Formats: sequence, C-alpha cells, structure tokens
Amino acid sequence: MNYKIYQNLDIDIDKLKKETYRIMEKAKGHDGQIMLQGIEGKDWQYGIGRITDYEEKEGAFTHLLWSAPTINKMLKRFKMYRSRLMIRKRSVYSWHQDWSPRIHIPVVSNHEKNFMVIEDEVIRMPADGRAVWVDTRKFHTYVNTEEVERIHIVGCI
Repeated sequence: MNYKIYQNLDIDIDKLKKETYRIMEKAKGHDGQIMLQGIEGKDWQYGIGRITDYEEKEGAFTHLLWSAPTINKMLKRFKMYRSRLMIRKRSVYSWHQDWSPRIHIPVVSNHEKNFMVIEDEVIRMPADGRAVWVDTRKFHTYVNTEEVERIHIVGCI
C-alpha cells in the first residue's frame, strides 16, 4: 500500500481552517503555495516549487514561519519539514515523483472531486481531522475537478 491514514488525532478542524485562512490573508499574492516552514531569515515564498531550485536540502526547512499553534502542533507531531499550504482550484498536477514521502492534512477538500493517484491507486482525503502519509517517491498526481479551492497542509517526512 502506498499510503497510511492517521485517524483519531484530535485535530480541531475549525481551528485549523481559521489559522489557514489567516495565513492565506497575510500571504496575499500567493500562487497556490505558502511555506509553513522555511529557512530562518527567509520569507514564506522561499522554498516554493522544485527543491532543486534552492541551495538547501528539504530537511533544512524546519523554521516555523507563522504564529499558528494548531498547525505548528501538527508539524511537530509528525516531525514534518518543508511544509506548505497547497491551495488549488480546478487543476491536475504533472505525473511526478518527490524526494521524500509526504503527510497530507486536508483542511478543505471535497473528497469526491479531489483525489490523489499514486501508481494505480486512488486516494481520497476528506477534511475530517485525518492525516494521510503518502509515499510520494512513487509516481503520482493530484486532481481537483471543481472550482472550489482544495487546501491541504503538505509536509515532507
């Protein structure tokens, strides 16, 4: 299996959404990604996109960039690094591989209309307080078939 679902995490989804929307408001002009962890002294945009565009390795992106207690608690709990808010309306990512596995914490997600495909497996991720470990070192993509934003916290582990 290419994924594992963590349930019963006591994630307060309402607090998570509140912090997420506050960060999105402060990071006006974002293009679908907002760094939650980065390099000390750098802003919330440093680290977005391909990691090969940066001098630092993924594991160096550990500095918490926002005052967001609920989000930061999750990042620490799962020992995540280079975590981002991923915000996408109708879109499909390229078929690709990442350098490390990822944890997804869905904040806003219509699991009927947005889903991940990893190899031949479809993974649906409702925004119900779950976290999902995904082996993104394998080929995968993410699909959102609606105009409503899909918002996930995604971090390397």
